[in-house]
Amino acid sequence: MIELKGTLKERIDEAVSLICTPVSEEEATGFIALYEKAGVKLLPSAIEFYRKYGGFYRDSYIMLKDPKFNKEISLNCYDTKTDYYYSYAFDPKETEKDMLRRLGAAMDDIEMVRDYAGQEVCPIGEIGYYYPADVYIGEDSKLYCIFNWTDEIGVFNTPEEILESYLGNNPPIGVDKMPIKT
Repeated sequence: MIELKGTLKERIDEAVSLICTPVSEEEATGFIALYEKAGVKLLPSAIEFYRKYGGFYRDSYIMLKDPKFNKEISLNCYDTKTDYYYSYAFDPKETEKDMLRRLGAAMDDIEMVRDYAGQEVCPIGEIGYYYPADVYIGEDSKLYCIFNWTDEIGVFNTPEEILESYLGNNPPIGVDKMPIKT
């Protein structure tokens, strides 16, 4: 385990830099293809976001002060290759069906988010734990979150800011490797 030190923000920034692995061109192509298959307009900002954060939580996880949430906090993009839990638990065909279902469910709120943002947005994934937020990205790369516990839409610049809002009372203490998939 790598121990994290500093303020909550410093711990989260370090954790994200340690656990975010590069996304291959094949994975990026698959991400784009999934949106095409779902008939969802994919913004250039979403592709940029995916290239930067699509490999989040793939090989390592954030260890939290409260261990019952270790391995639960995550950023799951709508794709079939980089989502650790879904690619681990299901076969590829089931994973694609599930991702298309999750992407379709996120589209239910797109008009509300678009109206709030005042620009085109598209869903990119879910972030958090217990009740993860649905995350949309705008043309300006701002992240818009719909949380299950409030009617307000959260606006953030980075996933690190979203994690900071989630983890205030449960700060990250370390980063560790995921078990090998079998």
